[in-house]
Amino acid sequence: VQTSALAMGPNTLFPPTDNKLVRQALNYAIDRKRIADTLMKGVVGSFSLPWDSGSEAYEASKANFYSFDLDKAKSLLSQAGVSNMQLDFLPSPSQPVFNLIAQLYQGDLAKIGVTLNIKNMDLAAWLDQANNRKYHGFWGSTMLVLLGAPSSAFANGRGTDPNSNNEGFKNDRYAELINLATSEPDAAKRKAYYSELNDIVLDQSFIMPICSSPITLVTTSKVHDVNIPTSDRVDDFAFTDAWMES
Repeated sequence: VQTSALAMGPNTLFPPTDNKLVRQALNYAIDRKRIADTLMKGVVGSFSLPWDSGSEAYEASKANFYSFDLDKAKSLLSQAGVSNMQLDFLPSPSQPVFNLIAQLYQGDLAKIGVTLNIKNMDLAAWLDQANNRKYHGFWGSTMLVLLGAPSSAFANGRGTDPNSNNEGFKNDRYAELINLATSEPDAAKRKAYYSELNDIVLDQSFIMPICSSPITLVTTSKVHDVNIPTSDRVDDFAFTDAWMES
């Protein structure tokens, strides 16, 4: 069950990540497949947009737009006129996998002359830095991917809220499209709005999805009838009907 995705968010308020070309370069430098295959043990797929194939917002042609390409990343940094760049990376203390993601990312960025400083902190300090957009570089955590309308995920996620997201990103058309998709009864028109929203997410690179972060449970094969979450408001498994072989 997917209700969230692993993602990274660059602060768009401070240089050099206020530059769209720099953000695009940093997006190309994420080795999503390696993260999904190794750190997530191959149980999830990687993506550049957080929608699964059953979502209204899913577009196969854009799902993996940002393939891992350090040469492309280096070229974009050159176009942006940026060199010897240093960035901070704030891995969420609630998501330990981001310590490993940060280390992989740090190693790949070093190959193109970018220094990534990993800054670990307690949850209160992390939330202060991320929610108040004080950081100079990236946060790494989860982003909301509701099971319902994609417009709700866009509107309610801390990484994608058009009015107050953790990256400080503002775009009038982005906000307008979310409102249009929310109120549009025609499926074809909603699909067109979501397609344009996807284009903005990819082009602006203010949020960088990596792979899904599903709710998971590991048990022995003797455990039966655990109820899995079926609502975007449920974030845990229910054991009301569960039983175990002797």
